[in-house]
Amino acid sequence: MFLVLVDEPQGANTYGSTVAAPVAKFVIDALISLKGIPPSK
Repeated sequence: MFLVLVDEPQGANTYGSTVAAPVAKFVIDALISLKGIPPSK
């Protein structure tokens, strides 16, 4: 499990879904690629 924390985001649309979620997706995609995890069916 991991946590994405954004301290003092800037802008008008500063919600977790618009600020932290893209970072989490990038990290998860990288880990899946590095570990060679196959896609689920």
